[in-house]
Amino acid sequence: DSPPYIIDTIQPIFEESDFVLVPTKVGVPDIMAISTTIDLIKKAQKKNKDLKAAIVLNMLKPNVKIKEQAIEQLEKYELPILSSIHDRISYGSSFLNGGVMGTNDLQAKNEIEQLKQLLAQREIFINQLQQQIADLRLDKEQLYNQINQKRIEHKKS
Repeated sequence: DSPPYIIDTIQPIFEESDFVLVPTKVGVPDIMAISTTIDLIKKAQKKNKDLKAAIVLNMLKPNVKIKEQAIEQLEKYELPILSSIHDRISYGSSFLNGGVMGTNDLQAKNEIEQLKQLLAQREIFINQLQQQIADLRLDKEQLYNQINQKRIEHKKS
């Protein structure tokens, strides 16, 4: 979360990060409020090309129409929306119970576990893409060296 009073502090943090998860409620004011955070992320991505970001819907009430409308509005930010965390009593009391995993709320545990798995899958996918890019760069460099070698051999003959 990035309230306005920490904008100057959070920008350098984003620039050094590899991933930023932006939580938002589904209300119009909340969706509008994250625009500053998204702007900071996009600014940081200009300096840090490896920075990735995503949105998670937080404190979701059981109203599907509101969720659909929120997703429609959030799409303008061009960031993936990973999952939804519902508004549960167990989240509010998790500080007293050693975290959500210390509660008996199976739905809350499942939501957090699902988000964790989605983040892990994205990390694996990103690592695979980065490896493919590195391999392509290596192939390009090898090809460039071969072309230069042929030019040198051609000039000698």
